[in-house]
Amino acid sequence: MRHYLEFSILSREIHLYAGLEQVETGRSKIPIIIKFFDYLLDLRFELNYVLMDREFYRTELLDEIKGMGGNVLISAKVYKKVKKIIEEYLNGEGNRVRIYTISSNSAAKHRFFQNVYLIIKAKRGFSLQGIKKDYQSGRIPLKVGRTRLFTIMIT
Repeated sequence: MRHYLEFSILSREIHLYAGLEQVETGRSKIPIIIKFFDYLLDLRFELNYVLMDREFYRTELLDEIKGMGGNVLISAKVYKKVKKIIEEYLNGEGNRVRIYTISSNSAAKHRFFQNVYLIIKAKRGFSLQGIKKDYQSGRIPLKVGRTRLFTIMIT
């Protein structure tokens, strides 16, 4: 099976297709991504924000990009701690932006920790205040409230 890694550059109204790399099954994509960013930096591009799929939820990669001067925007995986943060927000405890620490696998050769901002957003067609109000008044259960929200992380 073939896997592909696509790179695009977005700047204001411009969307530039920048490359496609075929990746063997089981091969790490992180070195390819780092090499691509190094190439862009050599061409004197600046990394301001890097938008990534949640497939690349790796502290090692986030740490590398941060070291290159970029901030990463990535959809947050809904782990237990993220669910708890959402529940606390719906209960009126805390803000919609929180500091959240992610880490590499505890069995990793070199352990990485990265503090990120976790931002709670409402899905299209809903508002944060409306969801919170409906939950607190008992019109919707917690499970429904969670389905109307999503979280993103920014380094």
